[in-house]
Amino acid sequence: MFFENVLGVEYSGILLPRLRDIAPVHLLRHVPVEVRNCGMEHAARQQTPSVTTYPESWVAQEEADAVKDRNDNLYQQPLFREAAGAALRPGGRELTVHALALCGFEQESSGEGKCALDVGCGAGATLALLQERGFCVTGVDPDAAMLEESRSATRGLVQLLRGHAEALPLPDASQDLVLCECVLSLCSALRQAVSECFRVLAPGGHIVLADVIRYDGCPAVRVPGLRSCLSGAPTLPRLRETLIREGFRLEYEEAHDRALTELGARLILGGESLDGLGRWLGFGCGGGPSSRDLLRSLGYVLLTARKEDA
Repeated sequence: MFFENVLGVEYSGILLPRLRDIAPVHLLRHVPVEVRNCGMEHAARQQTPSVTTYPESWVAQEEADAVKDRNDNLYQQPLFREAAGAALRPGGRELTVHALALCGFEQESSGEGKCALDVGCGAGATLALLQERGFCVTGVDPDAAMLEESRSATRGLVQLLRGHAEALPLPDASQDLVLCECVLSLCSALRQAVSECFRVLAPGGHIVLADVIRYDGCPAVRVPGLRSCLSGAPTLPRLRETLIREGFRLEYEEAHDRALTELGARLILGGESLDGLGRWLGFGCGGGPSSRDLLRSLGYVLLTARKEDA
């Protein structure tokens, strides 16, 4: 169930305190319906899309550098790790299990004889899950420290490569499944990253995308020198359009904003402020829109698509 005004969030059987008791307004806006087929649409939004760009003077350089450092080290923050769990993203392992089922890999041995790539593999939680499903697994990440964590999580039994989503170090048509979870919103070139995923997929292969999105009508905020989930989050129509243009056939689409809200609630309950959440995402410093308003513009979506047979 989604709430337009968050009065409380039940997580693992526990009703968390009302967010309005922790922060002056609700943390995030929610899509009121779950979308299962790509022919259906999220609830219509009436605002006119816009982009807000702030000049260099909006953020002092030293403050911008500090925010960038916090953003770069987000996954190393003890509070974030405790709140996000081993997967280091909204929805965790459970959402990945669900996504695999949508692609036909719900059984323990369903990946045998198949190759799977985790783009932005992070600490290795999805790699370990893919191992359990029987896949021949490869993980790619630009962060050497994260690759070491992945190596530990998978007992050194998977191929780990240092690289970026925009230039995957893998041959054409070499993968049967590509997962890209909380990665595209941080990519410098969305279309290039999607094109690379299409390139490495074999005909008939599936892609799983789970990421932050920006709602239609909510301004994109671009702060010079900073790259964040907020500045990189695409709108849902743009994400769909990019997949289709690069050759994918859309299969499933689901709104999972609640997973994003639950992660935010756990961070607040762990001692982070609402403005602190904004700073972690790379905004909310100096002047301009508040962290509160910008956080409300975000959602979380799960998409699966297929590369058509040759």
